[in-house]
Amino acid sequence: MLQNVKELQTPLSLGVVKSLRIGDLVSITGSFFSCRSKFHVKLLRSNAPVPPEIAGINVMCHMGPIMRREAEGWRPVSGGPTTSFRMDGFGPAMIKKLGLRAIIGKGTMGEKVMAAMRDEGCIHISTIGGFGNSFASAIDKVLSVNYLEEFGMLEAVWVFKVKEWGPYLVDIDTTGANYFKLIDGRAKQRLPEILKRLGVDPEYQYSQF
Repeated sequence: MLQNVKELQTPLSLGVVKSLRIGDLVSITGSFFSCRSKFHVKLLRSNAPVPPEIAGINVMCHMGPIMRREAEGWRPVSGGPTTSFRMDGFGPAMIKKLGLRAIIGKGTMGEKVMAAMRDEGCIHISTIGGFGNSFASAIDKVLSVNYLEEFGMLEAVWVFKVKEWGPYLVDIDTTGANYFKLIDGRAKQRLPEILKRLGVDPEYQYSQF
């Protein structure tokens, strides 16, 4: 395990979530559930009841895992999280309806989700893409699956028990700060200096966009 990685035990408490700041590295130990667009639509637009298997689980991951059915049950083969911004429009309502304390996915989320996370006490944790196979090694157990026949494997709601899954990056915290926006702002401030060092006219570059 890398140094300076904070191990988060689920279910997450409000106090723990509020203690985290953008740039923190974290790992997940405990239970979380995975889902993608179809579950968001069913829960929010069709007003379907919350599956009892995820009641009290306050960590949600935007992910469509590849699973294999074996004699003793389901085994994960790959589980790279998908881009969270694809579900951005559903984010505030999902946080409130499910009492989420953390959403995990690739990249970051938008202003309305950031505001909901600040108001409700929730964070976004960003993962690195392309390492889906490493997910399997962190799985202790597949606890349940919902909507498998209706949604298919990738869109089903899977409940997993993991140990030290990560490390990943806190990119939105409960103060409303966003790591990616911070880095983007710093990069824009430094860009004229960098272009000058490269012998490129900054005004010429800006006119191309």
